[in-house]
Amino acid sequence: MTDEEPLHIANPAHEEVPENIQAEMAVIGTLMVWNNLYDELADILRPDHFSDSVLAAIYGECARRINRGQTANPVTLAGVDPTWTAQLLSNVANSATTKGNAVEYARIIVDLALRRRLMRLSTAFRISARDLDGKTAREVLDEIEVGAFQLANEEEVIDGPLHIEHYVATALE
Repeated sequence: MTDEEPLHIANPAHEEVPENIQAEMAVIGTLMVWNNLYDELADILRPDHFSDSVLAAIYGECARRINRGQTANPVTLAGVDPTWTAQLLSNVANSATTKGNAVEYARIIVDLALRRRLMRLSTAFRISARDLDGKTAREVLDEIEVGAFQLANEEEVIDGPLHIEHYVATALE
């Protein structure tokens, strides 16, 4: 974008949130069928990567049970939380896919979580950039760099180093 191009700032309240509930259900469903898949998923996926808080909680409970050497499936999860109905747990389990697909879906879930975090950062940066009584433009730019660097360092464990230029450009869009 050049200085002559018009600045179009999307209204964050109307932006679509990047998520894939089907992928989230498929990963958990597959984990319920093959608890031994957790070792591989744990290297990629955390509960906070899920966009749906109920699915995040179910994944977290599956992880806790499997780490304790217990089985995680719809029967053993029944009654853990009153909002987890038998129908919900059955639907999640029935969403199971292959182990290979579940790992790929886990990577998709992580990517979408990173995009949601970028959107939140971008919104915060837009607000800071508009506040003429607050920080200077240089201070806002420094804040963007620090935020993007922290985010990149948190996620590089999963996919390798992420380039800060990508995050700065995304935040400024």
